Amino acid sequence: MVYQRVDSAWRVSTITDKNALRAFLNRDRGLSVYALGDLDEPYWSRSEFIGAEMGGELRGVALFYSGFFAQPILVFCGSPEALVATRGVILERGDVYYILEPALHAIIEKWYARRETAAMWRMVVSAGGFRPYNAIMTERLGPADAAAMSNLEIPLSEAGTAALLAQGVFYAVRDQASGEIVAQAGTHVISKQESAAAVGHVYTAPAHRGKGYATACTAAVTQALLDMGIQTIGLNVDQHNAAAIKVYRRLGYETHCPLIEGLGEPV
Repeated sequence: MVYQRVDSAWRVSTITDKNALRAFLNRDRGLSVYALGDLDEPYWSRSEFIGAEMGGELRGVALFYSGFFAQPILVFCGSPEALVATRGVILERGDVYYILEPALHAIIEKWYARRETAAMWRMVVSAGGFRPYNAIMTERLGPADAAAMSNLEIPLSEAGTAALLAQGVFYAVRDQASGEIVAQAGTHVISKQESAAAVGHVYTAPAHRGKGYATACTAAVTQALLDMGIQTIGLNVDQHNAAAIKVYRRLGYETHCPLIEGLGEPV
């Protein structure tokens, strides 16, 4: 879909120029880590970037990512005024799962009839700040492990999980007695081209929590990304999840900015 709207002040249109997008998103790589990763395949072909320009200057970028889930994921980077300018195209997309800074959420929450929201932190880690954790053995997962992950919380089909494992970096801990995968961590998006990655899918089966497994898996994923030369590594964590925040801080992740995640249905 190609979109374009021009009024007296704003030009809102589809952007396919990766250089223009890259230049804009690089202004704050920690905030834009997901969008930066989506400039690379296999994510690029699932992404739609809408830019809001005034006077020839790009002031905001809305990313709609249609991947594995029912609703497109909306990420917006830019000024509140640019967000308002893109209101029409955002609402045309119907239901969305959005990830926004609080100031932008204060605007967009008025556009939806039903909202399920969570206050999150975007955390980032650098090569110099990372603190490895090697006390527990982990293993790298691949597409062949998709069926074995069925007992963990990835809400995808086996084929979808296999695709996720093929394009990402995933590590797990197995229970020594049963051989079952009991903890995992991986990536939502990863781009060597943009040197950006987002860590996620961190989960430990309830019976195995409190043993350091999440720390070990997240550390293994982070180390692998750093070994690949990835410069910007970020993740989202619920602000009320003290245990997870403690894990990430232990590994050297630092708070970059607050975000609001929510599910919206247009009024």
